[in-house]
Amino acid sequence: MGWELRCFYPLPSDLNLWKIMKDANDKHASEDRTDIYFNLKSPKYGLKLRGGRLLELKILCEYNTQHLTEYWKKVINFPLSYLCKENTDLSKLKSEVASMLTGSSWSSEILSLLEDCQELVYTHKRRKQTYLNTKNIFPSIKETGMTIEQTDMIIEIHRKEQVIQCGEYRSICVEDGEQTAMNHVISFVAPSAHTSGILFAMY
Repeated sequence: MGWELRCFYPLPSDLNLWKIMKDANDKHASEDRTDIYFNLKSPKYGLKLRGGRLLELKILCEYNTQHLTEYWKKVINFPLSYLCKENTDLSKLKSEVASMLTGSSWSSEILSLLEDCQELVYTHKRRKQTYLNTKNIFPSIKETGMTIEQTDMIIEIHRKEQVIQCGEYRSICVEDGEQTAMNHVISFVAPSAHTSGILFAMY
């Protein structure tokens, strides 16, 4: 797996990937879905239901303080029988998820976090993805292209008998490239990033 660069910033904003990347392929994939994240209050684990049905668990394996990079490993990726809806029964959902996590070396720690979880974060996503011929923008790099995507999100925190609206955000992701290519992408997007308050993360 190559590098992945993600940028998050609040909407509205003038920073639009499709306007910046003039060379973007006209053929792109679109997707609308809702991902549901468990607020485990831990920087080490990421647990979510992709599309409200596919359970994914990622573990932070390494953090490089010098380069501010993170290495995450996806350890679980399979369907859940409990289909999440807006009126999700958190206790029933946690029970089913717990039964699927039991038995691994890290299960006791994450099961404890899951037991204490009282919030679900609903992220409604509208995404476009395409393949960019990066040589037309960065002739000096070796790679012929990268996958790029832009996702607009509406975020809600669901607690017992309470829903908190957290606003709208945009995420830009560039992936499949080597570190040299990522450095070019960062320098290309950075001027707009500083004026838009973007948070960068590389994986």
